[in-house]
Amino acid sequence: MNDIILAAPLESINNILKIFNSLHIRLQFTMEIGIDDRLSFLDTIFLIEEQSLVFNEYRKITFFGKFLNFNSPLYYKRGG
Repeated sequence: MNDIILAAPLESINNILKIFNSLHIRLQFTMEIGIDDRLSFLDTIFLIEEQSLVFNEYRKITFFGKFLNFNSPLYYKRGG
């Protein structure tokens, strides 16, 4: 299991993580807490504005908007 997002009050986060990690010994979660009321997650950025969640598209500065064609040679897909 991966890539889960949960919005919760800051004072509850450690307890929630503790509960999740107690479910099974081989199932352990980690967390990332947003900075300056923002958190990037997959291709989305979550912002807290006036006690509401706002979702926007997030792109790294290295994003050029170009995609590899599915039918491209395997050599290109492996990056090398």
